[in-house]
Amino acid sequence: MLRISLDDLYQLWEQTIEERRPYQYIVGCEHWRDLVLSVQEGVLIPRPNTELIVDLVSDVVSKNEELGQGLWADVGTGSGAIAIGIRRIWGSYDTDLSPIAVLVATLMCLYGLQDVIEVRQGSWFEPLKDVEGQLVGIVSNQPYIPSDKLKLVDMNQDSH
Repeated sequence: MLRISLDDLYQLWEQTIEERRPYQYIVGCEHWRDLVLSVQEGVLIPRPNTELIVDLVSDVVSKNEELGQGLWADVGTGSGAIAIGIRRIWGSYDTDLSPIAVLVATLMCLYGLQDVIEVRQGSWFEPLKDVEGQLVGIVSNQPYIPSDKLKLVDMNQDSH
């Protein structure tokens, strides 16, 4: 049984469409690789092309086994998608300045990775000072659309 009337539900859906709010924020998750990741407003939704970063790291490590023996850092982790993809193979630290991103990334560790992924809040490498010299790799997938090009981007990506 619905908790709100169909009219209220229709109005809510209409408002969501007018605001061009991404479906992933409405349902609170995004399917990425073979995972269902938690997302919420304040954290960018992982895109399919982000999977290529995990594939690239996997290729690099397969050619140099030493890189698979140490810890990696995902700087500006956002949802934690890349860290989870990498950690399913190797250990990682994740950093983000945003408290929302840190919360979402920490929740993502509930995939049974809470003992091997450590999420730390802070700017860039600041939260990693105690592991300086111990990292074998660093990844980062920061927003890269120049401000003057934002007009050309789909409104759903621009606003959310």
